[in-house]
Amino acid sequence: MTEKKAGVVTEAPKKVETKKEPIVETEPVVVEEPEEYVSYKNCSAVRAAGKTPLLEGEPGYSTKLDRIVME
Repeated sequence: MTEKKAGVVTEAPKKVETKKEPIVETEPVVVEEPEEYVSYKNCSAVRAAGKTPLLEGEPGYSTKLDRIVME
């Protein structure tokens, strides 16, 4: 549709149709509470806490608790 006003030609805005994506329900995300920060003074403290063997990636693990291997 075109309108003419005082020598100016304007076009009516075109209607743009948009597709709406369907809402997909997902399962709720469960966020685990982080474990408390744990630190041990030495290997004796780890043994006293009953946490041996303490492996890399476990709470309280530190390279300072690793044995030094000399070749």
